[in-house]
Amino acid sequence: MRTMKKLLASTVIIASMTGGGVLLSATSASAAQLGSVNVQKYCEQNRGALQGNVSTTRNNNDAYSWRCVYSPPPPFVGSSTYRSVDMNLACRQQYSPKAWAKPLNTHDANSWRCYD
Repeated sequence: MRTMKKLLASTVIIASMTGGGVLLSATSASAAQLGSVNVQKYCEQNRGALQGNVSTTRNNNDAYSWRCVYSPPPPFVGSSTYRSVDMNLACRQQYSPKAWAKPLNTHDANSWRCYD
């Protein structure tokens, strides 16, 4: 029984390493690149009830570091509100309901692209 479990686990690992990678590559290769993600526009469209200035912040060396920054309008003084960015939603809003996002390089915040 123990040998059978090990054999099954090995088969699943090998299948996911070979078949899964091929499937992912085929999906990525057949997807049409639509363009880059406009994070500023996403932040403006998804501010909700927050008023004031809208900007973005990121760590240039981390694709997953994007945040929307909402600063209170004058004359109000207070701390800014930070919200994460849903890159898939940004692509859907910018291009099409089926669009999705993927970074070309996880160490480059500006490498996000939208695909369909």
